[in-house]
Amino acid sequence: AAPFDPFGMATLDERPGASVPLETRFRDSSGHDVTLREITAGRPFLLVPVLHDCPNFCGVTLDGLLAARGRAGPAVRQAPVIAFGIDPRETGAAL
Repeated sequence: AAPFDPFGMATLDERPGASVPLETRFRDSSGHDVTLREITAGRPFLLVPVLHDCPNFCGVTLDGLLAARGRAGPAVRQAPVIAFGIDPRETGAAL
């Protein structure tokens, strides 16, 4: 199989004002299916696409995000960060 190429597959689909449905299902690091509603309990959150087994700039990107979050207002500083994998081959075992 061809290697996963997130840059070759990436597109930008702008939807100003759009929201992610809270019933969107994810698999947590323990392998359990959860919804955003369950994870966030209705609080604001930051949803960040990542490669968990990232060979280069993902850590720098997350560090920058967390640094910017620390300089933001209280609502953003207190919002949980939910990093979700974009490589379908990554599993909870890889985390």
